[in-house]
Amino acid sequence: MTEREWRPPAAYVHGLDGPTVVVPGRVAAWLERHANLRQVRTAQRGADPEVDAVLVALAVAAAAWRQQAVPGSDHGTDQRNRPELGASCELSTTEAADRIGIT
Repeated sequence: MTEREWRPPAAYVHGLDGPTVVVPGRVAAWLERHANLRQVRTAQRGADPEVDAVLVALAVAAAAWRQQAVPGSDHGTDQRNRPELGASCELSTTEAADRIGIT
């Protein structure tokens, strides 16, 4: 979906047994940036498993969107030209999780 294809709020609400909101990756990235969701995710970790899962899902969606961001876009960082970490990276899985704010 391009930025020109706006949908009404009702288009993002789904579910029969309780309302569920679908959040596009671009919006998840915006929320992470402007609502400081990483800090919220870290501060609330373990308080409510469903909240934990949704906050992590938002982080994953935001990261996936950023990887596909258009070069020059002010909404994300183009990750396509960044070199990959080599096999010599000495970052443990625990350290990596801490850096992105998950367990």
